[in-house]
Amino acid sequence: MIEIELKFQVPAAARHAVQAEVKAHAGAACTRLQARYVDTPEQHLARARAALRLRREGPVWVQTLKAQGVDLLQRLEHNAPVDPADGDPPALRLARHAGTPALPALARALGCTDDAMNEAARTDNTLGLGVVFETNIRRDHAPLTVAPGSTVVELAFDDGEIRGGGRAQAVCELEMELLQGDVAGLLTTAADWVQRHGLWLDVRSKAERGNLLAQGLQASPPQLPPAAIAGQPGHEAVSACLHAALRNAAVVAAGLADFHSDLATGQAAAPVAEPQAHTQALVAGLGRLHSLLSRHAAESGLAESLILWLAPLDVAGAAQTRAAGRLVRSAAFNQWVLGVLGWCAAQRPSA
Repeated sequence: MIEIELKFQVPAAARHAVQAEVKAHAGAACTRLQARYVDTPEQHLARARAALRLRREGPVWVQTLKAQGVDLLQRLEHNAPVDPADGDPPALRLARHAGTPALPALARALGCTDDAMNEAARTDNTLGLGVVFETNIRRDHAPLTVAPGSTVVELAFDDGEIRGGGRAQAVCELEMELLQGDVAGLLTTAADWVQRHGLWLDVRSKAERGNLLAQGLQASPPQLPPAAIAGQPGHEAVSACLHAALRNAAVVAAGLADFHSDLATGQAAAPVAEPQAHTQALVAGLGRLHSLLSRHAAESGLAESLILWLAPLDVAGAAQTRAAGRLVRSAAFNQWVLGVLGWCAAQRPSA
């Protein structure tokens, strides 16, 4: 039920190399994934950073709910097989998640009580949920055993498109899901691929990107960084606040990386209409992270490293935006972000 994964955007220059490397691993396979994502007209799921979809995976359909986890690495996920007798394509049925933690998670996202959700599932009431966007993906995937063999990571290279609101957006991503072992092995693997292929971390799900596309939006509006922690909180509280600050900065960084990518490839339309506002939000977010790390994780050395990333941004106007675009796509910065995730994971009692 808890999915631990990272997702990275793949630059055009590395596309064929990444796909070839995934396909070269023992046990590699290719699956066609065609999905329909649903939400209410008021976008309850999008606002809750949850997703509900029906996806054809090869010859079968699966209904999946994903909801926000405790940090950037974890998400609640429940996959419910669809009876072939339900049609092709099948209708949405909330009852497929009955008796699992997914149904109350869906109730919270939709803002209704557990009793109301159970009644909706019993009566096949879809509570106003309808298709918002669709995806069509070719996925090359393979298991990767990380030395000394205790950690297994599934590599999944996704190539295709998202369609919504009469628009289309290309998908070229690499997902890494921890199947066995500890988070440290996943992060080490990710850092290696970032270094070798120039990947950059993208904390936005396909659902987030699809909802923006359907609305005709180019990027999520920049958010203010979280407030400082009062007093002397425990490790879990510090980790939670760091993740909140990191996610804010990472969402902005993803939009800026898209903008920088478009400038590099000469495409006419950039995903971020006002990149300077996002750049300023990134600077503010990194400043908040520096404050948190200096106060609560001084021994990690992460705060000192962050100074290196802030220094190139100490310019103005278009030069600052260009510097921010280079920064968020750089291997060193993305490896630093992975280091922050690793520090936070080490603070959890279960780690």
